[in-house]
Amino acid sequence: MDKKMSFNQHIQQMIAKAKMNMGFIFRNSQQFRNIQTMKTLYYAYVRSHLEFGMLVWDPITKTQTKAIEKIQRYFLKVLYLPVLSDGR
Repeated sequence: MDKKMSFNQHIQQMIAKAKMNMGFIFRNSQQFRNIQTMKTLYYAYVRSHLEFGMLVWDPITKTQTKAIEKIQRYFLKVLYLPVLSDGR
């Protein structure tokens, strides 16, 4: 919480950490073919950071909500795009 009693700094740090962890997952799991394994990694390393303490700092503004949802949409796009292009 900052001087203005908002969680903007916390949310920005949380988003940065989630992006960093998602990059780690993508770099180190390029050979993984099982979608369930990728989802498990996402829930463990990314989503857990996005949801931790959400009852306290609940994103109030649309900008904050969109920034968090952008991370989730990006993961789904990267996860399912190769599957759709392979025709599975």
